[in-house]
Amino acid sequence: MTKLTRPLQTSLLALAVLTAIVLDGVLWGPGFGRGTKRFSQWPMDVPAQAFTDWQDRDPEESLKNLDTQLAQLVQAAQNRAGTEELRSRLDQAEQTLVQIQTDQAFAQWASSREVERFGERHAAWNNAANRAYGLYAQARQDLLRANPGPELRAYLGDDGEEQMPPAYTQEQLDMLDRETELVHTYQRLLGTRKERCTVTDQGVTYQESSLLAAYEDGTLSEADYWRLYESLGAVGNAELGGVYLELVKLRNDFAHSLGYENYAAYAYPNLYGRDYTPEEALDFCRAVMEQVTPLFESWKEAGQRSELDLESVENLLYGRTGQELVEMVQPCLGTVSQDLADVFAYMLDNELLDAEVLDSKSPEAYTIDLPAYQSALVYLSPDNLDLFTLVHEFGHFADTCLAPNLASCIDSAEIASQGLETLYLAFAPELVGPEHAAALRWMEVYNLLGAIMDAARLGAFELKAYTDENLTLDGLNRYYHELCVQSGAVSDDAETTYGWELVPHLFGSPCYYVSYGTSAANALELLLRSWKNFNQGAERYLDLVAQTDTQGYVGAVEAAGLRNMLEPKSLAELTEGLKGYLAQEICQAAPLLGAA
Repeated sequence: MTKLTRPLQTSLLALAVLTAIVLDGVLWGPGFGRGTKRFSQWPMDVPAQAFTDWQDRDPEESLKNLDTQLAQLVQAAQNRAGTEELRSRLDQAEQTLVQIQTDQAFAQWASSREVERFGERHAAWNNAANRAYGLYAQARQDLLRANPGPELRAYLGDDGEEQMPPAYTQEQLDMLDRETELVHTYQRLLGTRKERCTVTDQGVTYQESSLLAAYEDGTLSEADYWRLYESLGAVGNAELGGVYLELVKLRNDFAHSLGYENYAAYAYPNLYGRDYTPEEALDFCRAVMEQVTPLFESWKEAGQRSELDLESVENLLYGRTGQELVEMVQPCLGTVSQDLADVFAYMLDNELLDAEVLDSKSPEAYTIDLPAYQSALVYLSPDNLDLFTLVHEFGHFADTCLAPNLASCIDSAEIASQGLETLYLAFAPELVGPEHAAALRWMEVYNLLGAIMDAARLGAFELKAYTDENLTLDGLNRYYHELCVQSGAVSDDAETTYGWELVPHLFGSPCYYVSYGTSAANALELLLRSWKNFNQGAERYLDLVAQTDTQGYVGAVEAAGLRNMLEPKSLAELTEGLKGYLAQEICQAAPLLGAA
């Protein structure tokens, strides 16, 4: 029978968005094509019709089939049926559940491509997936109470009743439906924001594009441009922020109905598999703003060196077609691992990379599981067609396909994506030419340091949102501005800072963002390890990908031989190592710019 991953203990929508070296060597960098034999599974082929078959299935009929199968399973157990019959019935029900979850994933993907066309169908499948999980949870408890015998009990787990929460009540299901509606509302508003949001000055009405055009042609002064730009930001912030406030209240109500103090307390262990608390996360965010901010400023200053020619590198990385990106990424993978090279070829053969350019696509990049095939699907919108976004999402794809993820541990999953990005810096001379290798390394590390800084700001911001009982939009905006000042993102004399409302994760994947910080820190740790010994860094990375995600973040990094970045000492050692990397690989042994 198929061993299920631990069913999600929250809205499946919240995970849908998720569910994302410096030595110059011989051709394609240092190391050896390593066939590790460490991975325990291989994905199934995904037939072409699977991308559309879900449209022909009725979510309600699928639910009825599952309900009937589970009822027959429990009845058989109560009638003392044999283990073979019970295993067969359980396998049939679990396959139906997995198919519902897979249909929900395809519906999410289709909705991201064309929300106006598929948004309602996605909402229906999302509702069905939540209810299906509730039916399975209840039946599993009933089955255990029927004492089905040692073999089946061992499969389900002796403590299964504690592992599985009770089925959702109708009120809770209604909350999840409303959550889906609000996230779709946000996606629609965000997608049309640039055309809809306007500001009027001296009788002239500006959109974002016409405002920039007026500045570029000299109609507006720089001071007027920034004044109107801030006013335009306030319009969008008020509109999208109102949706966010409703989502926060709804999610806190949902968490309260499950017995949690707030949504953050609920989501950290149940949604993201974290083995650390929101309080520990807040300490991490504060440590980042204290320790990483000076390094980030030094890195930014180093980027002003004219010899890096960052504009040329950006032209090489961005504005590429999906096929051009594939041709950049694919040749390098065998150096890291032949398993990765093989699963990349599998992804292409099964057309599981959606890099099609469509104006209707939602502006995001993610990898979503297809559990019926032990596989995944990579979605890239046109504004996410760049080298490292493809490498990042393929890291998620390989993590899903090559090892059974028996639980959800978002932090270690993000190391699988960001860690592969840092390994790719070994191939900088081949990717952009030797003359641009240092610039590529500067750019990628700068982006990862920026990800850590963003994670600190947004992680602390979300904890404020979900724990402040007197939450207002003005209060949230003030707090975000304070965080931006503390982390050097804006100057002290700035009056306000908008922009958080443009981050889809805050709306579709609540309390997720801090994981980008812990994981980016470990990805940079892999960079430093690979700087001295590429093989060692690659082996640490592959060891982490091969895990089943049951240990949580702290357990996962320790098992892979990496540092726990929640500890201030680990962060301090990382920043010191990166100073040396900057001096030697970016500044060619020149004194560290901006360092004390």
